[in-house]
Amino acid sequence: DSLVWALEGGASPRLYNRTGGAWTLQRSTAGSDLTAANNGGLADFAGSLWIAQESRVSRWTGAVYTQSFGALTDTGSNSRPMKVIAGNLYIGDGRYIAKIDSTPTFTATALTLPANTIIRSMEIYGDRLYISADNGSIAKIYIWDGISTTYQSDIELTSETTGLFLKYSEGILWGVAPKGQIGTPIYVLSGSTFQKIMLIPANVSATNPFGITNYKGGLLIASDNTGATGLYEDGVAGVWMINRFDSNHPYSAIIAFNVGNGVTQNQIGAIYASGNTIYIASRNVSSSAFQVFESDNTNMNTAGYWISLPIDAGDASTKKIWHAIQIDAETITSAASLYVSYRTDYGTTFTDAKQFTSGGNTIIPIGRTGKVIEIKIQINAAGGTLST
Repeated sequence: DSLVWALEGGASPRLYNRTGGAWTLQRSTAGSDLTAANNGGLADFAGSLWIAQESRVSRWTGAVYTQSFGALTDTGSNSRPMKVIAGNLYIGDGRYIAKIDSTPTFTATALTLPANTIIRSMEIYGDRLYISADNGSIAKIYIWDGISTTYQSDIELTSETTGLFLKYSEGILWGVAPKGQIGTPIYVLSGSTFQKIMLIPANVSATNPFGITNYKGGLLIASDNTGATGLYEDGVAGVWMINRFDSNHPYSAIIAFNVGNGVTQNQIGAIYASGNTIYIASRNVSSSAFQVFESDNTNMNTAGYWISLPIDAGDASTKKIWHAIQIDAETITSAASLYVSYRTDYGTTFTDAKQFTSGGNTIIPIGRTGKVIEIKIQINAAGGTLST
């Protein structure tokens, strides 16, 4: 019905929708409308909203709310990804996939994966459902037509022990490895294998399959930082974007959005993008507040920073002279200023180099020695001061 819905998970979940510019509480545990849903799912199918919780699936037609339309087989706090294929809604449920058809009728076990398998994510690619799962030591992608009683094939990921988070975007099936630590591998499907194409310094939670979405031909990926220090190499809190300028350019990764209350002490939850608008769910670790931030072409954060990985010019063991930094900046909005700073040999602070209030190609002299150098580019609100 063109509304944006949000499910707050946990032992006492709440269901909201966005109407008239505000988020409105629609359902909660009051009257047992909802039960525990640590990694619950939402789907729009057959004219109804479906809410997958740990033990059951609820249905809301807009007029009638059915608390338990169907009981799930695995009642643990595992992910409940939901996808529509072959005219049916499928729900990941531990090692099982439940089905709701268009009538609608509920089937608890339309597909059963091998014992001890946990489904992490599901995505549609071509006319197949790709099911990402693991047993705690081996990660696989199971490929299923949505009709047969068993899956057709599987792909083993020899480098991963936790199932990838899958997302289709512009003809590419992507996979994000949720290691819950720095150095997150990014995969793409190439033929019958998943190939690792890059590592990004993001802290991707292994329990957040909904923290990834497609956006303008690329991906948005949630990154957490629950500590008080905003070190890029430890994974600052925010949303990474993987995209490219056009088909003649390679894909690259940047941390494109930070939530309004900073890049530390935040857990990023689900991300949803529609057109130019992005909704980012966040938990403030310091205040325990749950929030939803919204960004679009006219409402974007004017603060945030990016730090390069250590640059060693091919040799991290010897000192060399770092002469200058060249910055090619596009137009800078009048609401912000751009600051450039640097540090050598993993120092504890950055040295201020230059402030920009307009774009252009600029060479910034440095004249420092060191084995490695890191460069920091920070956007502050206009008139603000540089904070290192």
